[in-house]
Amino acid sequence: MTNIYKDPMTSQKAAMVKLHKWIVKDSVTTNLTASPLYADVRRLLQQGQAWQKLSILPQHLELIRELPTNWQVVIMQHSPCR
Repeated sequence: MTNIYKDPMTSQKAAMVKLHKWIVKDSVTTNLTASPLYADVRRLLQQGQAWQKLSILPQHLELIRELPTNWQVVIMQHSPCR
């Protein structure tokens, strides 16, 4: 998705993607992920279909119940250290 939205001067989505990346990158030192600005940026981005495809909602984990019981599944999550 970031390849599509390289130039923040070309569209609002590109600007929002750049702002989101900046907020997340510096979130450990600035704690901006807890700000209303971050919530607004996420809300605007989530209106786009490409962004929705990148998000994994909690109900996706319900799919694990449909897998055979002899399968082993590893779920990894990357979050910034606090």
